[in-house]
Amino acid sequence: MSIRARCSSLVAVLTLIVAVTPAAAQQAAPDDHQPIAQRLLTLHGGLVVRGTTRADDGRWSWKRDGAWVDLPLGAVVSVRDEDDARAELSVRRRELRKAAPAERVPLVEWMLETGFYTEGLGELDRMLAEGPDDPATLSLLDRDDLPVRVPRLGTEESGDVAGLLDYAARSPASLQELVVRELSRLPLAERRSLQPQLTAGLVSRESLRRRFSALALRRLFPGFSVDELTRRAVLDPADEVRIQAALALRDTGEESVVDPLARALASTSSTVRTHAAQSLGLTGFAAAVEPLALRLSTLSPGGGGGQVAPRGTIFVGRQIAYVQGFNAEIATNAAIADPLIGTLQEGVTLDAKIFGASGGGGYTYSHETKQLRRSLAKLTGADVRDTNDAWKQWWKTSGEGWVREHMASGSTDDGFRSAAGR
Repeated sequence: MSIRARCSSLVAVLTLIVAVTPAAAQQAAPDDHQPIAQRLLTLHGGLVVRGTTRADDGRWSWKRDGAWVDLPLGAVVSVRDEDDARAELSVRRRELRKAAPAERVPLVEWMLETGFYTEGLGELDRMLAEGPDDPATLSLLDRDDLPVRVPRLGTEESGDVAGLLDYAARSPASLQELVVRELSRLPLAERRSLQPQLTAGLVSRESLRRRFSALALRRLFPGFSVDELTRRAVLDPADEVRIQAALALRDTGEESVVDPLARALASTSSTVRTHAAQSLGLTGFAAAVEPLALRLSTLSPGGGGGQVAPRGTIFVGRQIAYVQGFNAEIATNAAIADPLIGTLQEGVTLDAKIFGASGGGGYTYSHETKQLRRSLAKLTGADVRDTNDAWKQWWKTSGEGWVREHMASGSTDDGFRSAAGR
């Protein structure tokens, strides 16, 4: 079920059961008549009805599914024009367009309180994509006024674990997180029985199911299904699946997960190499820095393993031949003349070489080097200019010392983990 559909059904149900108090009736009493318009009606208890509304004889009505539904007398405590609220929403979004997920939490809270449920849940999903483990973002899932609820185990809506897993496979990030929380309430023995199902879900044809399986495995079973998660982190075509798989590898706490990802940097496929570089950055382990830096140092514009790209020249032009005179030879009783042929040539000669070869995913040399730099910056936190030469110089002067220092500690520190989650 889509977010919009779930929000609409929830609003409809809660509207019918909303509590009515005399105080609310005094606050919300409309004029005898309010014309039809798009409004946000805040009900007693905090729920907001959004849509086409009108008021007659002191009672508000809401148009739903083509029919007018009368709201209980006194249920509406405040009214706001939707266009006015949308204008404020645009201003708030513009002010936070470059903000980190944690800084956008107040924006989502305002959306939910104002009645922009669909927009608020969409923003929450984007924040979870940018910061899957950001505590402030995850805390929004604990709000009592969150306008969605996942099916509860043992109810008619879900029935069993299989039904809940199918529900998660059709849901966006926020609902998938709520499903994982519901599954975490299962008894330990029942929860353990889920691990084979989730591992099988990693190879599903549905990207949302693969994403949920990777998320549930890392939340509920850290350290399990490492081989398949490694394959997903490098080979999966969906970015959101690769991210969750790489974070699951991070949550194992074992730096040995770096080795197969580092070997993938030597693949003949630029797409695979780029995915491996991304996943190495997300693992957060100091051991990932050296293979990333060495790959960047040896990578050539040809896109291969350090070989110089083939070069050549191309001539584009035209040539014209003409007779410019005769070379006469005198013989007895005869005269022989050989024509002298001249040529005119015009055009341009180009020096050419291969810059990069694109594969099935459209990745090139520039995509790969950009990801290598991004992962190095995420892992090290070094203040280095975002160019290949700058990072190569950093590796020569400081990189090996940085690796020795941080590898000596035996594990990555909290700074790497927080960076990997961003």
